[in-house]
Amino acid sequence: MAETRNNDFLRVRVAQSRANPLWCTKLCPPGSVCQGDKCPFAHNLSELKAPSEMDQLYDDAWKDGVDRWYGQIMQPEQMNHFSYYYEKTQFFDVPDWARGLHYVWKGPHVLSDRYHMWDYGLTMDVELLRRSRGGRLPFEFMPNLWIILGARHGQLRAQTQEVISYGAKRSCVHIVF
Repeated sequence: MAETRNNDFLRVRVAQSRANPLWCTKLCPPGSVCQGDKCPFAHNLSELKAPSEMDQLYDDAWKDGVDRWYGQIMQPEQMNHFSYYYEKTQFFDVPDWARGLHYVWKGPHVLSDRYHMWDYGLTMDVELLRRSRGGRLPFEFMPNLWIILGARHGQLRAQTQEVISYGAKRSCVHIVF
């Protein structure tokens, strides 16, 4: 019974997303009166998406604020919504891009995130977005974004080298990525 309800809900969401290219590009504002499955907002971090730009580009939507993070500058209201949803999401249900935004926003927590890619998948996400938009991005990157992620990359490489050299002394290598 519950599975049927979930499948129906997903079918409705997919149909609405196809009909409205801006569907689920923003988080549902906390405390608002939600319209349930007719609500055009995402209700968890993994539902967020970029505008569907197959027929036209939505530069204005990007300027107003797309909540799915690709490295763009986020407005304070967006960050408040993000924080609300990030804190209520189970640790293992947080998408990589959301971990990356949290890392860049709140500061290093390398030990808890050492099993995630150095850039939280941002490089690939940005490249896919760039290709889908004919080579140009609709936003400016956060200041120092690539410097912060580059420093994380260096820290992760250093940790990996420590693990490799420690494991080599014990004739057993454990590589941590």
